[in-house]
Amino acid sequence: MGASGNIQQRKRPSNVLAFRYLTGFRRIKPGHAFRLNAIAVATQLLAVAHAQTTINPGTITTSQILNGQTVTVVGGTSINVPNVPNNGWAILAREGSHVTFDPTVGPAAGPIQLIGNTALGHALQVQQESSAQGSGLEITTNGPGEYGIELHQNGSVNLSNTNITTNGAASGGIGAYGLGVSDTSSATLSNSSVTTKGDVGNGVISFGGTITLINVPVRTESSSTTLSAYGVNAQSGGQITMNGGSVLTNS
Repeated sequence: MGASGNIQQRKRPSNVLAFRYLTGFRRIKPGHAFRLNAIAVATQLLAVAHAQTTINPGTITTSQILNGQTVTVVGGTSINVPNVPNNGWAILAREGSHVTFDPTVGPAAGPIQLIGNTALGHALQVQQESSAQGSGLEITTNGPGEYGIELHQNGSVNLSNTNITTNGAASGGIGAYGLGVSDTSSATLSNSSVTTKGDVGNGVISFGGTITLINVPVRTESSSTTLSAYGVNAQSGGQITMNGGSVLTNS
């Protein structure tokens, strides 16, 4: 039979011909065709799973739940989620997701807002080997026991120029913490601020995780005379390192 380019047609399946053409392979044994094609498909699926997507500017009122995705949140984005019991995150990153906050890109460059209003929900939750990085965030929570940022199951965060404010009271003894890190998770905040205003609202708390604060003032403004709101609190082997910054408590 005639040849087309570098592909010699010998009644092979069309998918094998395509694989040979794309990879430059000149010979594929019939018994290997399915295995090679499966590898190509798996590679394509992996690339799709981690494809870069963008959360565009404007106001968003639904939780952004990321499952193994790579996402950039651009300047001028405001994620303001109303009180939605058991589902009130602004952003939930899980299953190996990667989030980048970049206020300098997009058609409306400027601060990025994450706002939560749900009891025990969190504005930014990072878990299951996921990570978040970037700058220019304004994080606010208003629900009881609602953290600004919460990490567990080996989540990691590295943020700068970020302001975290929690206004909620305690819920079931759990305060609206500014930043909470558990187990093997880790967080770094630099040139940022943490302010909590509710009872038992610890500013920064580690339940076994690692937290590094660089030039971060931490302030708690609880009005309770019986319940403490610590500025910095490490428990269960947690580690918190401060370079610069300050801690001020009014409770």
